[in-house]
Amino acid sequence: MSGNATTAIRAAVGVADRALNRVEQQRKDGGPNPPPDGCDPNYSGYGVPLVSYDLNCEDVGSYFQVVGYDKHGFDGDSDGTACES
Repeated sequence: MSGNATTAIRAAVGVADRALNRVEQQRKDGGPNPPPDGCDPNYSGYGVPLVSYDLNCEDVGSYFQVVGYDKHGFDGDSDGTACES
């Protein structure tokens, strides 16, 4: 297997591990707080509007958590924190 393929696999496993750790921590904490009405449940710490069109970081706040599917691509480095830069 090439070095690039190995690196890609390790990165994917790391993303999956971090997502699983977030879910396990939420379970221990009694679950995530439900999002405010009209906000996307895939994000925590900021009320990302639940819309059918694409949003960018400029449209929302910064430094909030991705707790589900990141349909807007706010978490470019897949570390669980959205709109870091």
